[in-house]
Amino acid sequence: MVSKQSPLIYKIFNDEVYGAIKLDERYFHIIDTKEFQRLRNIHHLGYSQPVYPRATHTRFEHSIGVCHLAETLAKQLQAQLETEELIFKNERITITDNEVACVAIAGLCHDLGYGPFSHVWKKYLKQEKNIKWKHKKIISTESFMNICNDPTIWKQLNLTENERDLIFDFINPASKDAPVDASENAPVDTPENAPVDTPKDTQH
Repeated sequence: MVSKQSPLIYKIFNDEVYGAIKLDERYFHIIDTKEFQRLRNIHHLGYSQPVYPRATHTRFEHSIGVCHLAETLAKQLQAQLETEELIFKNERITITDNEVACVAIAGLCHDLGYGPFSHVWKKYLKQEKNIKWKHKKIISTESFMNICNDPTIWKQLNLTENERDLIFDFINPASKDAPVDASENAPVDTPENAPVDTPKDTQH
């Protein structure tokens, strides 16, 4: 099955960091699901959220920002490959619009598996012997599969099954050589308490 390339329709999302950003209308079929909307109530700050009320940063706006940056990067690479000929196994490498969308959707859905209080919840589950713990990347792919299982949403996404599987691989790379989470031992999310006055330049 080959997905049909149709003219892209965009919606504007007002982001506190990046300003007014254009998002493919298809992404909103994911954003409007209960799986994604629950991210509005999951804060990066864990238990410190009540102490720093001005430092509001949820997985919801974080995921929107990651989607925007992932799409920006993929489009820049797509444009570069259109002007520079890159050959691999006797074939020219190109990136389709749907492949750009796959990168963006993976960025959008990469945190669907987070539980309450973000990293604090992960540490709690690991300590409970009677609870079978799953890494958030695995739950994120399962949540995205649940979204795709909705026939109406799946039709609106206009993706092939291969493209869907590509998104799975982006969210949770099937590499035995790398840990499931390479940032496992890195410092957890650090709140930025200073107010944002101007949108950040992501074009360079």
